[in-house]
Amino acid sequence: MATSRLQTNIQAPLPLEHAILLPEYLRASRVAEATRFVVSGGAQARTVRNAVLKQLYLACVSLQVDWIVIGARPPLEKLYLGLMFQDAFPGASLVPLPYADNIPHRILALRIPELERRWRMANHPLHDFFFHTFHPDLEQFEIPGCNARRQIMQG
Repeated sequence: MATSRLQTNIQAPLPLEHAILLPEYLRASRVAEATRFVVSGGAQARTVRNAVLKQLYLACVSLQVDWIVIGARPPLEKLYLGLMFQDAFPGASLVPLPYADNIPHRILALRIPELERRWRMANHPLHDFFFHTFHPDLEQFEIPGCNARRQIMQG
């Protein structure tokens, strides 16, 4: 079992924006924030985690999101760094997030339109899973209130 929440800045500020002023490149973009990412343990935990991550990516593509941001606490930020997220504030310290019991988090960002190319160039182990494996249960979805046509961004 797994869960995650994805919120965008399309109609309202992100939860993260109540804790910190985002850099201009994020404020001027369509951004989604992933929160409450939880995967229960078990034999299939890694596969389920990767499926939820792919679903987050597909939702971002559908919503035409430029960037996805997350707050990750140590040592969990290693997962996101492995996905090629980068510090939203290079050299910045950890930020306490009010909606996460004021636990300090590292703020990381990933540019969605560049993901396929970056992973392909890096020979990322999830590249084929995300971009060359068809998952009908993940790829056939609708987002209420979203009229955006989903396009998988490749090349």
